[in-house]
Amino acid sequence: MPSSPLTGLTIRHRCLEDIPAIQALMKRVYLPPLHGPEAVWTEAGLLRHLARFPEGQLVAELDGHLVGTSTCMRVSLEKALAPHTWAALTARGTLATHEPLGEAFYGVNIAVDPTCQGQGVGRALYEARIALARRLGCRCFVAGARIPGYHRLAHAMEPETYVAEVAAGRLFDPTLSKQI
Repeated sequence: MPSSPLTGLTIRHRCLEDIPAIQALMKRVYLPPLHGPEAVWTEAGLLRHLARFPEGQLVAELDGHLVGTSTCMRVSLEKALAPHTWAALTARGTLATHEPLGEAFYGVNIAVDPTCQGQGVGRALYEARIALARRLGCRCFVAGARIPGYHRLAHAMEPETYVAEVAAGRLFDPTLSKQI
């Protein structure tokens, strides 16, 4: 994988030795407030990801320190573009539904160390994902998103309205705005 324009940032495929650092990273990103312990991949889960689709598991290193991780899988175009939940499409994050010849590259998860957010790590991971999807011959890239800012406005609008407002640039969501 090529290095990113961010000095010292490298995107590479995940390996077994990365598992403890990925879990520590996910704890910094997802605990405690909005997510919960289920948002942190277990060692067994990370091993399953590597077994099912090693090419789709990436990490970002900045000066030798793991600062980002990305989990992906492939699914049929029909499944990716049909209404679905993240839990159903990814088998609750296990990637048991990964289809090796799937035409759609599905972004299951991405996490960037809070101390590095806003510095291009997430963008570099997304660019690497898209480049990998192209290399594998996938027809599209699909990603779902948590909408962590929604809880502040849930009393005033439906989730669909919130997403439309974020897409229009009238609201900022820490995850969805970056994906758009």
